[in-house]
Parts: sequence; structure tokens; C-alpha cells
Amino acid sequence: MFSLHPLQVPCATCSGQTHSHRSVCPGAMDSRYGQGLGVWTGTLSSLYPQNGRSVSKRGVSCQFGPDVTKAFLEENHLDYIIRSHEVKAEGYEVAHGGRCVTVFSAPNYCDQMGNKASYIHLRGSDLRPQFHQFTAVPHPDVKPMAYASTLLQLGMM
Repeated sequence: MFSLHPLQVPCATCSGQTHSHRSVCPGAMDSRYGQGLGVWTGTLSSLYPQNGRSVSKRGVSCQFGPDVTKAFLEENHLDYIIRSHEVKAEGYEVAHGGRCVTVFSAPNYCDQMGNKASYIHLRGSDLRPQFHQFTAVPHPDVKPMAYASTLLQLGMM
């Protein structure tokens, strides 16, 4: 599974092509990519500094290298991939020669990682990413479920 979020504006990052993205080009959906495009889903894959694909460090997914990123981008006339769902100490990481960006927007993940978080703002006609980092703030002193409906607490909803 792969997701390109629909852009309703012309996309200048497609190597000179201008059109609205709604999906990946049909060639990316064939069997050459193994499990469909599962390699590209944020929660099922990890970046890998070496070429090729292999089992991830956790053993439950795969990791992909810069050659896989390059082939995917060339086939789909894209300049870069923005992915998520992988903790990064600085909130983001640029890898594979600047062609694959990981962004993570949960600061101090699980109240124990101490990581920064970030979001990306695509600016200008070339839609180049601008990174904005932020840190965690203290939790408010409110008991869990303090604002939940009484009926919800009684299991009636």
C-alpha cells in the first residue's frame, strides 16, 4: 500500500510535469515491488543506508536502500518521498541523498524518548520542504477521562 496525498494544485516537483496527483503511476503497482507497495508504508518499512531491501531490525517489516528510493522516484517522475511513523531524534531526517525525508510529529514520544518533533511546510513554486521543529510541553494536570461523558464512563454509549 502506498499513499500519495491528493494535491489540488499543480505539482512542480514532478520533474517538470504539472498535474494534480491523485495516485502513483500504474507501473508502480505491478509485481516488481514484491508486496505491492508495502515497502513504502511508514509503519511497515525503514530506511536503509545500503542498496537493496532486507528484513528490518525489528524483524517485522522490510527496510529499503537509496537504490530502491531512486528507482521508485524515477518511475513515478517524483523528486522526493516524505514519510512518517519512525521516531527521529531531531523530529526529521533527510536520507538517500536528500530524496527521502522522514518526519515525526510527536515530541518526547511515549513520554520517554526525549525526541524533538517537526512538521514540513512546502513553500514556493518548487514545493521544497521547510522544516519546523518543536519540543514537548508539560501535560496539563487533568485526570484521565475528566471530560468524558458520564454515560461513556458507565459503558452506556
